[in-house]
Amino acid sequence: MLTSADPSVNFPSDASTLGSMSLADYDKSFKVLLIEDNLVDAGLIRAALAHNGQIPAEDPLFCVESVARLADGLNRLGQRDIDVLLLDLSLPDSKGLETVSAARAQSPNVPIVVMTGLDDEALAVSTLRQGAQDYLVKSHADRRTLIRAIRHAIERKRAQEALRESEEKFRSIVETTNEWIWSIDLRGELTYSNPAVSAILGYSPEELVGKSWALLMHESDRKLLLGRLAEAVVDTADQIEISPSRSKLNRSAANCSCDSLLSRKRSDTGFRANCTIKWVNPWPR
Repeated sequence: MLTSADPSVNFPSDASTLGSMSLADYDKSFKVLLIEDNLVDAGLIRAALAHNGQIPAEDPLFCVESVARLADGLNRLGQRDIDVLLLDLSLPDSKGLETVSAARAQSPNVPIVVMTGLDDEALAVSTLRQGAQDYLVKSHADRRTLIRAIRHAIERKRAQEALRESEEKFRSIVETTNEWIWSIDLRGELTYSNPAVSAILGYSPEELVGKSWALLMHESDRKLLLGRLAEAVVDTADQIEISPSRSKLNRSAANCSCDSLLSRKRSDTGFRANCTIKWVNPWPR
């Protein structure tokens, strides 16, 4: 194992990487694992991140450890004290995207910066989809570029983890509420329905995905509700009532009345509307 570490840098023994780490933590000191089999490239990267008297005081300090094989890197990651991983995609025991997958599986909380000699945009996108946070071509990896990539990788990973935790918390609430919550796309087809629909309408969530939401509404309301959906597509408000007072849902034997509110969200991929329905007259069991 090749190791380049500044002995003046003291790292806390209980560092647990991303969970509680920010860029201001550890006095701006980071443990970096470099998995690179080319000794020249490894030396250049370690030198670029080395601390010396000419480095600006505001720059972070890096303790860089280098291994040449993925298996050795995975063992090192298993110690759970690495802050960021610099990963080559062409190693003696692993090549390509499988290298990223293996590293991510071993230590999912450690941000990954892929290092490669290939200036291939398609490969870069693929590594990000595979779980890496950033991508660098080795020939462009000077000190400033490396520091920027490491910072971005750490912040991006923290943002991803925060989003994942938020989505898990939201899903937990949505999956257990007694109110029917569902989403539709621009065509008015259901893309999601929470389990409450089973008790309310007797359908499983899986049965409803891909079905038109209007068919679940009382026929006397369908025209109005479709019109309100069309308004929601172009409306700038975040929320819009889907009926002036109460809507009725179609059921073979009776109708349920409800209070309903439609929330719409635009994104680069299109339009999504979410609806929360609070039942006034619950479906008789």
